[in-house]
Amino acid sequence: SSNPQHDGIVARLEVRKDAGGGGTEEWSDAGPINLDSGTAATLVDGAGATPPVGSVSAGSTDTPPALTKRKRLLPRRTKLLLSPNAKVKGDRKANFLFNSSGDGADSNLVILMHGAGDSHRPFRQVAKKMNLPQTASLSIHASSCNNGFTTLPFNLGNTWFEEMDYAVTGNVLDNRDPRRIASLSSAIDKLIKVLQSLYPQEGDDPSEGWMPERIFLFGYSAGACLVMETCLRLMKQKERPLGGAVCVAGGIKCEIPSEHEWKAVADSEVSNPFEGPTQILAIVGSKDMDFSPDAAQRASTLYSDTYKRLIEENSSTAKVGTTIEPMPAAVTVFVKEGKGPEMVSSEDEMRSIMEFMAKRLVHEMPASAMGATAPS
Repeated sequence: SSNPQHDGIVARLEVRKDAGGGGTEEWSDAGPINLDSGTAATLVDGAGATPPVGSVSAGSTDTPPALTKRKRLLPRRTKLLLSPNAKVKGDRKANFLFNSSGDGADSNLVILMHGAGDSHRPFRQVAKKMNLPQTASLSIHASSCNNGFTTLPFNLGNTWFEEMDYAVTGNVLDNRDPRRIASLSSAIDKLIKVLQSLYPQEGDDPSEGWMPERIFLFGYSAGACLVMETCLRLMKQKERPLGGAVCVAGGIKCEIPSEHEWKAVADSEVSNPFEGPTQILAIVGSKDMDFSPDAAQRASTLYSDTYKRLIEENSSTAKVGTTIEPMPAAVTVFVKEGKGPEMVSSEDEMRSIMEFMAKRLVHEMPASAMGATAPS
C-alpha cells in the first residue's frame, strides 16, 4: 500500500510447480500482490504486531485460510453488447466465455483476445492454466458485438481488424493503409465500449462489474495489437489506466497518426487529470518475422514517448509545489530466444507473466485474516 502506516503488509504470489512422476510439488515466489487499501488498513489496525498476513514461505505446506466467496457477475449491459442476438444463455458462448476464479473470489478480471481466425475457446484454457488468484476471466471472440469486428473470407473465421485486402488481392495491407487504420480505430472504439460497460455504474448490483485498475487485458497476435493500441488510446484520452496488459507476438504496428489523435483529444475537451499509462508486458520470439524484437522495441518506444509527452504536459500545468512522481517503465519487453510467432508455451514465458501480474493484481484477504485481533 502507498499509505505509510500500511508499510510491511505484503501479500505474495506463490506459483505451484508440479514435480511430476509422483514427486513432491514445489512452490516458488513470483512476487508481491497489491492489497486494496481497505484490506491493508484492516490488517494493520487489527493485527498489531502480527507478522504480515497473506505471505506464505516458499515450500510451506500450510493450508491457507479459506476465502470468503466473492464471486462477481458480468453486467447485463456487457452481455448484451457482446452478444446482442442471443436468445438463450447458451447462444452467448459463441461470442464470449466467462469463468469465475477457481478460488471463488473475483477481485480482478482478465480479458483474453485471440489471434486472426482463431477461437476464444483455447484462451479460456489459457486463463485456467494461469490460474491467477482471485481473477475471473472473459474470453472474447471476434464475432462478438454483432459481428462488429472483421469477418475473414472463405469461412476462415473472424479477426479484430483488417490486416489484409480480404476482398480483392489478399495482400497484406501496409501499416499506414487507410483501410487498416480505419478498421483498427473502429475495433478500439468497440473494445473501449466493452471495457466501459464493465465499470460499476450507479444503480448496479454490488456484485457486478470491476473498476478499471482491476481489469487486465491479454492479447495474442492480432489480439495483442488491438490490446496495445487500445491502451495507447486510453492513455491519450487520459482515461483511468487498467490494471495491466500482456501482449504476446503482437503490439502497435500502425499507430493512428499521432497529431490526428492529439487533435481529436483536444477537440473532445478532455479535462481528466493524467493518472499514468496502463503498464504492458510484451512477449516476443527472437525468430518472429511478423512482430520481431525490433518491432516490439519500436512499439515500446512509441508508447513510452506518448507517456513522456503527457507527463510533460501534466508537469507544465501542475500547481507550484506539486510533486511529480518518477516515471515507472510503461512497457517491459521479454524476448524468448529461438521462438517464432507462437503462443506462450515455456516456463520462463509463463513466469514472466506471473511476475508481471503478481505486482498488479488486487488481493483481498481471507475472512479469518480480516478478523485478526491485536495480541493482548
